[in-house]
Amino acid sequence: MENLDSAMASLDTAWHGLHGAAWRLELAMWKYMAAAAAASSTSLVSCLLI
Repeated sequence: MENLDSAMASLDTAWHGLHGAAWRLELAMWKYMAAAAAASSTSLVSCLLI
């Protein structure tokens, strides 16, 4: 029974680690998309101004 508890605990830890990594990846993707959108809108504005 103790082995089962240990296995469940390690599975839980692995799940939280995976979830945290996915969250950081998603956050990085949003930051990248926001930066790309800002860059494209800036270049669009500079094209209009020139």
